[in-house]
Amino acid sequence: FAEVDLDWNRRLQIALDAAQ
Repeated sequence: FAEVDLDWNRRLQIALDAAQ
């Protein structure tokens, strides 16, 4: 689960960066 959580967090950060 940790791996998936990290991947989701990473995608979220990338999405936020792209939004800005």
